[in-house]
Amino acid sequence: HMLKKVLPHICIIISVMMLTFYVIDRVNSAMSFLNNDIFKNLLLVYCLAVIATSIFLIADNRRSRK
Repeated sequence: HMLKKVLPHICIIISVMMLTFYVIDRVNSAMSFLNNDIFKNLLLVYCLAVIATSIFLIADNRRSRK
């Protein structure tokens, strides 16, 4: 159950990081934040965390209806 508590926080943190990288990349494209491996790995972790969080939320919603 610890994972269910931590995943939403991970999603928020990575979302803020990705938005920051996006803004910095728009201001200074020479830094190339969106074309490096760190961003791609963060995007992968973020997508997996969002999928897992969504699955947990759907399961909790179905349990609470019964």
